[in-house]
Amino acid sequence: MEALRDDELLKYVGRRLSDDDAEAQAAFVILHRRHAHWVFGSLVNLTKNHAVAKDIASRVFEKVWKKAKSIEIPAGKESDSSRFFGAWVKITALRAYHDYVKSMPIGEVLMPDFETNEEVVKQVECMSKPAKEDVPQNDLSSENNRMISEALKTLTPKEEHVVMLTLSLRGVGKRHLRLSNKQSAELANKLNTTPENLRQLRSRGMRKLNTYCVQKKLKRGNNTYEI
Repeated sequence: MEALRDDELLKYVGRRLSDDDAEAQAAFVILHRRHAHWVFGSLVNLTKNHAVAKDIASRVFEKVWKKAKSIEIPAGKESDSSRFFGAWVKITALRAYHDYVKSMPIGEVLMPDFETNEEVVKQVECMSKPAKEDVPQNDLSSENNRMISEALKTLTPKEEHVVMLTLSLRGVGKRHLRLSNKQSAELANKLNTTPENLRQLRSRGMRKLNTYCVQKKLKRGNNTYEI
């Protein structure tokens, strides 16, 4: 069955007589294995939250199981069925993501669940000035990650929320954490505040992180970072 094309596997899933059909289940497992990794990766990039991405991805493949019979591959394109099925899965994943966001209570936003604080470490390094001009020689250490965890505790819940959300939207490695006017307006609306207040929360949060890390001498290689 591993050698079958996606359109052939979909037929096994679609013509099952019951959910216990062994051939249908085997075909579904192969389809899932071929496409789940990039579906999950795309959803993580969108949500910045692994648990939410996993939940949405599972909904996508539930639809594959339920709608396999109606998923059409254009006639004559069966040899390229993986691409066409992949496009269907991608569209379904985007719709599932938007449905998830729309279903969220007013004022609630997706909170990033970074597995480590490396992103914040990188951002503090980027926004700070090295006290020395030495070229960094070592990778981020667990000590720095622990320091960032401690530094985040000096922020108010709102400041931490805004800083982490901004990092998820803006990406790390930028000298300035500026969002576009549209992003600021949308995020402020979600948090039931104003873009100006959002900017102040973000600035205060990053300033506290910088100050804490200067005092504790956050390092990367031979660099000590200061404001």
